[in-house]
Amino acid sequence: MLIYTAAVALYTFSRNRNGAQPFLLSCPVVRRQLPRLIRRHLGFLAALFIAQTTALNLRPNLPAHWITPSSRDASPFALILGVLCLCLAIVQILTNRSLLDRAHNSAQLKSTL
Repeated sequence: MLIYTAAVALYTFSRNRNGAQPFLLSCPVVRRQLPRLIRRHLGFLAALFIAQTTALNLRPNLPAHWITPSSRDASPFALILGVLCLCLAIVQILTNRSLLDRAHNSAQLKSTL
């Protein structure tokens, strides 16, 4: 959960590739959106917790080859669980950035009127 939170925060607010706009925590527009971002993050953490708990409850019922790692690679179960967490993080990062972009665009539109 800590690594997930750190990664989401880093990629939500940083510049990233493709010339994406960085979002500074000192920006008033970003500060107004922080409570909403925190609530959304808590929702995503709850979804992550439920997904991991469900997967770990299903684990004893899986065939041995799904949970046993090969000599160098992780088990298919661990890989699928990792991909699921990564997909959840990507969705959260993209929607967070979209929310912040809309908030900035709205603030810019109001300032030009």
